[in-house]
Amino acid sequence: MKRILLYAIIMAFLWFMTIGMSCQEREIEVPVLGSTTHPFEIHSSNNTYNEQDVIDLSDAIDDIRQDNDFDRIVAILLQSVTFTVTNNQSQAGTVINGEAKVSSTSFADMKKIADLSSLALDTIENVEQTPPLLPEGVMEVNKAISPILGGTNLIYFSVGGTASPSPPPDLRFDIVVKVYINVIGIVKTEVPVI
Repeated sequence: MKRILLYAIIMAFLWFMTIGMSCQEREIEVPVLGSTTHPFEIHSSNNTYNEQDVIDLSDAIDDIRQDNDFDRIVAILLQSVTFTVTNNQSQAGTVINGEAKVSSTSFADMKKIADLSSLALDTIENVEQTPPLLPEGVMEVNKAISPILGGTNLIYFSVGGTASPSPPPDLRFDIVVKVYINVIGIVKTEVPVI
């Protein structure tokens, strides 16, 4: 009799445990950091330089979407921009002063995103530089990559400035720009609820 009563209590307990539990599909926001790099070749026969190109973040965003099984992307925000001088073949002691500019639409209406001031090419070669970003440039990049604003994932990017002393005969180096983005996507998952 005691054994039957014990089994009945266990069965009732298990029944109450399973009747109140079910699973529901929930959406969870997941932030993922991604990046893309783009080299700018600086070749100038005087002490000024200005290179422009379009940085396309589409592949980086698609890779993040696929690698993380995002159902959809709700936001993409600029995290940071770094600059690395490589292949320096300029005169020893060359120092550059300049700026980086960006636009979400064209090379005509560019906003400054960073100052590149007093950079001695000999000492910073192959060392990643992370200058402070200016708000107007950050907003311009966010406009270019925002899915909410219909961004194209294209950033019109320009690096330019002057070098001293005036290099005889050529100013030659590369600037590798690395753009870090934070992609926030939705992942659907089943969670138990009581």
